[in-house]
Amino acid sequence: MKLLLDEQIDVRLKTVLAELDVYTLVDMGWQGFKNGVLSEKINEGAFAFFITADKNLPFQQNLDKLLFTLILLDTPTLLWEHQSLFAPKIRAYVTEFSSTPLFKIVHISLEGFSKGKKREQFRRVFSPEQILFI
Repeated sequence: MKLLLDEQIDVRLKTVLAELDVYTLVDMGWQGFKNGVLSEKINEGAFAFFITADKNLPFQQNLDKLLFTLILLDTPTLLWEHQSLFAPKIRAYVTEFSSTPLFKIVHISLEGFSKGKKREQFRRVFSPEQILFI
């Protein structure tokens, strides 16, 4: 299963998840594409997951058209020190994916990191069949 890292995700995550099939937007030549075009490219590229920290992205997408899962990192900053902490949860979810239903959004948070506001907003907007909280 192929994973794609959004532009704001530190490229070092690719190295940390080296046992997985991880690509960056630069690898694909897709940097700078707007969300709609990027979603089409991700679908065409047969990616299973798109890893992002853009908490507004799920509200800007037509989830029915996505053939991939948005893995949303609920991180307080884009610093590598924070992003790197998500690697074990990403790895665990992706490697167990074959026995898990396909969710459109996987919201990953860390104890003490998330203030819970986005999580509650997601719960109000998305159905339990669309989103998984880890």
